[in-house]
Formats: sequence, C-alpha cells, structure tokens
Amino acid sequence: MKAADQNDSDAQYNIGVCYFAGSGVEADWYKAVEWYKKSADNGNERAKTQLEGMLSSTSNSAVNTLGSIFKGLFP
Repeated sequence: MKAADQNDSDAQYNIGVCYFAGSGVEADWYKAVEWYKKSADNGNERAKTQLEGMLSSTSNSAVNTLGSIFKGLFP
C-alpha cells in the first residue's frame, strides 16, 4: 500500500487485482476499478488491459454496474 500511495503503478495494479479477486480483502469491484485506473493513469498497460477486459467480458448487469463505477471515475 505504501508503494501504491507513492504512485508505483505495479503496486496499484496489484492492489486492484486483490480487490477484483477478493485475495486478502473482501472482493470489491469499485475499489478494483479505482486502483486499476490509478495504475493505468500512471502508464501501466496491464491495468489498461484489465479495465478493457472487465467491460468486454461481463454480463449486461455487471456492465451496467461497471458503467456506473466508471462514470464516477472518468470525468
């Protein structure tokens, strides 16, 4: 977390993975997307790919949920 707070894109990506999978923390798509976006904004291509993949491979209801999340993160 310390590295992620210092804008380490790999650390930010890894925190996103943890929240997405519920590994060591309770699964939370909002937090996963938030950390993936921070990582992507810092140039992490894996985070960009993960965000794109989340939108393209989810059900309609999940896409609607993600759409709401994305609207809050992407002005």
